[in-house]
Amino acid sequence: MNDPVVIEPLSSLWLTGIAVSIIISVMIVQVGVRIPPDKRRILMLSIGLFILGIETWQQFYFSHLGVWTVEKSLPIHLCGISAIIAGIMMIKADQNGFEFLALIGSPGALHAILTPQLNHGYDILLVYKYYKHYAQERLTLKKLEAEYKNLYKDKWEYYQGNLADEDLKERNWDPFQLKVLKSDLSTYIDSDKDIINHMYKIEYQKEKIDFLDSVIRNINNRGFHIKNAIDWEKFKVGI
Repeated sequence: MNDPVVIEPLSSLWLTGIAVSIIISVMIVQVGVRIPPDKRRILMLSIGLFILGIETWQQFYFSHLGVWTVEKSLPIHLCGISAIIAGIMMIKADQNGFEFLALIGSPGALHAILTPQLNHGYDILLVYKYYKHYAQERLTLKKLEAEYKNLYKDKWEYYQGNLADEDLKERNWDPFQLKVLKSDLSTYIDSDKDIINHMYKIEYQKEKIDFLDSVIRNINNRGFHIKNAIDWEKFKVGI
């Protein structure tokens, strides 16, 4: 993985991060102000568990990618410590704890706003980007497969001569004049132009998903490949 990267102020990524942070913060405050006190306690508990869950999940995630290190991954810096204290304070509210959090969190928050840093480089965002595309393409495949089932059913009715004139007009299909035996229906349907075109779309979508899956696996294994390459170079020089 790459070395730490400081996100350039006023860049598109910087502006997006700031905008999303402000929107989420305002939404949480507005919800907290408007809900009853008993529901407010549930909100605080949920936020606290979410923060601590994210911090815990990151350790497993970085370890899975092969980029986990003590100095980069553990929440021992100001922002990481502030996040853990914030999570604990959301679960177990304490005035002294909040004051201490404000003391150490404010400088860290200001520094994070001015010069946010990706400790593991852009590759972490790259993995997320491909996971996002992978999920979107999977959903598209599910949609295509559902459309194929409906198309196959319509073609079955079409070749049996059971589709009404308005249905034919809606689909822009010409009436089918031949009488087809039920045993031969699958042959006609499988050779239908619309069916074949839709199958091409499904197969093409599967190829896209397989490609994205291979990209994600290669990115996830990059840390191990680099480590093996370094170990091999050390072995060659007798280390």
